[in-house]
Amino acid sequence: MAKIKQTTPTHDFVVPQGEDFIFQLKLYTGDNTGKQPLNITGYQFRCEVREEAGDDSPAMTADCHIVNNVSGIVEIHFKADDSDTLELDGTYYGELSQYTYDVFEVDSDGLEKRILCGYLYVSPSVSNR
Repeated sequence: MAKIKQTTPTHDFVVPQGEDFIFQLKLYTGDNTGKQPLNITGYQFRCEVREEAGDDSPAMTADCHIVNNVSGIVEIHFKADDSDTLELDGTYYGELSQYTYDVFEVDSDGLEKRILCGYLYVSPSVSNR
């Protein structure tokens, strides 16, 4: 039986409810021995969060902006107000609610590619409600 190979990198995050959450991606071209920063001039990025991948509309959308075109750095920002409106099952900080997300790039030729995906675990807040 053939094994399935995952081609999109995955990373899971824990996001505190009602807080800004920001991460950056540095994109490269080539392999580990000859990788170079990817010039992302003219690129666009988008990131959506859904309770389940097949849901019709996103539960939260991140702001994506390029920090450095030549160095291939893009920033993904989930705003506090957006994470505060998520429906959570937990009654304290350790009972995380699971969502799924992905990040897409659209290059200067209009080609779309998923570059990151994973789970977004949201930790309930007491003070930021």
